[in-house]
Amino acid sequence: MLREEEAIYKELQDLQGETESVVRISMQAATKLLSGMVIGFQEEYPDIHLEIYQSELTKDMEESCDLTIFSEDVERVHGKNTTLLLAEEVYLGLPLNHPLTKFESIDLRLAKDLEFICLPKGKAIRTLTDNVCAEAGFEPKIRIECDSPETVRQLIALGQGVSFVPAITWKGTGSDKMVLRPLSYPTARRYMYISSYENAYLSRAARLFRNYIIKYFSSLE
Repeated sequence: MLREEEAIYKELQDLQGETESVVRISMQAATKLLSGMVIGFQEEYPDIHLEIYQSELTKDMEESCDLTIFSEDVERVHGKNTTLLLAEEVYLGLPLNHPLTKFESIDLRLAKDLEFICLPKGKAIRTLTDNVCAEAGFEPKIRIECDSPETVRQLIALGQGVSFVPAITWKGTGSDKMVLRPLSYPTARRYMYISSYENAYLSRAARLFRNYIIKYFSSLE
């Protein structure tokens, strides 16, 4: 009830032009695309201020955000406040001279003895890693765990291990210094979403940002 009352109050403020043009976003995935998204949006809407949070938030802080961008390794049916942005294949990233690069696609069971570089538990790509490896019949041997996708790519290029690499949202930096191979078994995909809280009112500024992000992701496919 409190959330509904707050939504009504915010809507009235918005209609009267009294709301501040601030959009608060919890960015739980696709952080590599962040600079491009922000620059493009600010060029179109220079008067809208963005507050972007990439670290883990408390429940109260999470609920204060207008929008959340997140990913899952299974496509799910979400509520009306959640929109699928992108479905992308996930590849196995290998050092340039790795023996498995001779294959055009990889049966992941061939990787059961390899050492993996992973994001920490709780991150969506780590959950995908654990789930896909389990489907292939093994638990990944974690050699290095770090919370930076950029560092993961660098470590692959330096020959420190292998890792799963989203085909679109991680595309670019470092891709020429490693080999990306699709999986023949099991297949791996991840799904990007943007959502807002149920019964929460989205200001005009937040709606503009949401619509911009939906359009931005549609151009990536």
